[in-house]
Amino acid sequence: MLLCERLNVNIDACQLAVIRVFGTANQPAVNVELSILPKADRTRQKLVELAGEIQQLLAAAATKGVAVRISQLDPATYIAAK
Repeated sequence: MLLCERLNVNIDACQLAVIRVFGTANQPAVNVELSILPKADRTRQKLVELAGEIQQLLAAAATKGVAVRISQLDPATYIAAK
């Protein structure tokens, strides 16, 4: 719901994948990767704030660090066959 509210999208536009990975001891235990299409209101500052909110939300449940990365897709080259 946080993503829907902050990015102004319907829940149908969201997809969640949980993938188990292994890293070294000095890496965050939880990594969140968001790929979104750009919009005028999705400024860098807004996305930085969203990343911080996600990080705080997950840090409450995680035993180790949480990393959040947000990348904006190029709408000219983005293809989705559903």
